[in-house]
Amino acid sequence: KILTFPFETLINPPIFGTHNVFTLNYTLSGNPLWSRIIRDDMVRLKKGLYLGRANLKWGDGYIFLVYFTLRIKDY
Repeated sequence: KILTFPFETLINPPIFGTHNVFTLNYTLSGNPLWSRIIRDDMVRLKKGLYLGRANLKWGDGYIFLVYFTLRIKDY
């Protein structure tokens, strides 16, 4: 089973790097507390394909968790 949670989207400066990223923000009321400390930053590789970086809020900063890809079909 895959867990999903609502999120809002933002354009932000990256946690790591120099170019703005597309951020998935899970800090919405109703989401479990543990999901609110995750920040996913994504960059577009090509039409319909994104590379994401999941990061964990830790103290005053973030630590890297894992890379992931997102493909939008029929794009």
